[in-house]
Amino acid sequence: MMKSTTDKIQLEKNADLVAKIAAGDRQAFSQFVLQNQRQVVNLAFRILGDRSAAEDIAQDAFLRAYIIRPIASGAKPACRPGSIALR
Repeated sequence: MMKSTTDKIQLEKNADLVAKIAAGDRQAFSQFVLQNQRQVVNLAFRILGDRSAAEDIAQDAFLRAYIIRPIASGAKPACRPGSIALR
């Protein structure tokens, strides 16, 4: 399936933010969370069927992503926020 132009732009924005996050930019991490939180919560909700649990899982996913940031900084980042929630 072809990605829409909007999807491609969002992936590029996420890639830029992830690069800044890997360099230690906390503001970029906040922006990444704000831009992607709804998508991650919605994905978790579709899987779990419980909004509260989905919000907890989303928060945990972003926290894990931030904690492993120094480890992953040398690797090509996964810029799809949903992939973080599924790990």
